[in-house]
Amino acid sequence: MTAEEGDGLGYDILSFDERSDAERWIEVKTTGLGIYFPFYATAAEVRCSEDAADRFQLYRVFEFARRPRVYVLAGSLRERCRLEPAVYRATV
Repeated sequence: MTAEEGDGLGYDILSFDERSDAERWIEVKTTGLGIYFPFYATAAEVRCSEDAADRFQLYRVFEFARRPRVYVLAGSLRERCRLEPAVYRATV
């Protein structure tokens, strides 16, 4: 699998705005917990949201098992969320 496939792209779904035909790059994050429960974003997703802020949209699905609801964050995740490092890759 290359960076152009799977998680390497930084988004899950390539879509289009029906009025303007502009590309929409959609990332989906789902949890069974509440609206304010943290979610994980990869470095590729954050970078994609910054490089293509005009196209990037994160669809946040929450309370999935009980009463699924969704909200959308458009643009840079760095500007819309408080990001905290959670995972590091170490090499020797």
